[in-house]
Amino acid sequence: NPYATISKAESVLEANKAADLGRIVISGSLNFTAATHTKMITITSNGNSSAVLNIAPANNATNIAGPTTFENITLTGSYDVNQGQLQTQQSELVIGDGVTFTGDKNNYFRIGAYDAALGNQQGIGTVPTFVFNGVTHSNSSKSVYLRIGTGYGNYMNGANVTVNGGKVNEINFHRATQFTQNVNIVINGGTIGKIYRQDASGNDAFKKEQYIFH
Repeated sequence: NPYATISKAESVLEANKAADLGRIVISGSLNFTAATHTKMITITSNGNSSAVLNIAPANNATNIAGPTTFENITLTGSYDVNQGQLQTQQSELVIGDGVTFTGDKNNYFRIGAYDAALGNQQGIGTVPTFVFNGVTHSNSSKSVYLRIGTGYGNYMNGANVTVNGGKVNEINFHRATQFTQNVNIVINGGTIGKIYRQDASGNDAFKKEQYIFH
């Protein structure tokens, strides 16, 4: 069935209560919106060049609202939202195969949330998961950046990050976040420019005991 927004389609799929909620196929230019859901939903395109999903239609972060996979789709962003064009909150986000990012902006993902309204509770709950298979940029001067941590809250229940391919220019741990569980980063492929944690003065405040690398 055709729906005008991603959030409406997610609501309909959630109401079906299937074990695997299924796929949303976009056929034109669309801004990303989300509705609360409990099972994985895959968002893809019909293959037309006009099928482009804007994950940063405004100059603030956009949150997924449940387990979400993007694959075989073109993404764009109207803004460089360096706190996270797309945020996981406490959900799972998978950047699967065949994802292209187009336009003149860098590509930012945040594991956690950057949301003052959630306060100190934004990182408490399920440990967020991020799987990255790679993004092809139409503009070779632009890069992927990964932020881990909350922007306003003090605590976060760790995170699980898997990089299977592609290039991530930077993985940055937010200086305001204290992690109550391990942050696990598994690199199976691809390249990582740097992994660091910056303090309020701009210095690298990396604390090895807080992180586990495989």
